[in-house]
This record gives sequence, C-alpha cells and structure tokens, in this order.
Amino acid sequence: HVLHGRDARKQVERLEDEPDAPVAHLRELVGVHLPDLLADEATGNLDSRTSLEILALFQKLESEGKTIVFVTHSPDVALYSARTLHLLDGRLRDDETVAERKFV
Repeated sequence: HVLHGRDARKQVERLEDEPDAPVAHLRELVGVHLPDLLADEATGNLDSRTSLEILALFQKLESEGKTIVFVTHSPDVALYSARTLHLLDGRLRDDETVAERKFV
C-alpha cells in the first residue's frame, strides 16, 4: 500500500515506537529527511501495464524533486529507481546507484 502526507507521518511515528524500528533504519539510509512517498510493493499485484504506469508516476514525481522510496522484491522493478538499497535480515547489505536505469 502507499502512504503519503499526514497518514505517512502518523505511520512513521507509530513504527518508530516499535523495537528495531524499520523507520530508524530508513532514516539512517536516506538521511534525516523523510521521503515524500513511501510505497511498499506498489506494483506487486498489478499487471505489467499498470505497473509501468505506477513506475512512470514515481519517476515523474522524482523529476519534480520529490523523494520516493519504494520497496520491491523484483530486481526488474528496482531497475526503474536511481538508487537501490539491498537489505538482508534488516541490515543494509549494499547501496548502489543504478547504472543501467530504465525509464518509462
């Protein structure tokens, strides 16, 4: 699901109170600034055409200066991002700029 605005901030505050808060890790990874949009598996259950529409929207928002964080288990979907963070057991394993980034 996708959170934005006030709902995202409430969710972040709730998550920060949990032990081993994933939000604490997120803050470490992206800096103190919270993302403008946080999307968890936003393309996970969509057909390929709709997935591309969502990725195009993310890229449009990024081009307008918005910070977008989206979670995916799909290596192909990750190629539409500018930067990829790989996590393993809740820890940062790799942080890389996407060299062969795809654009919609």
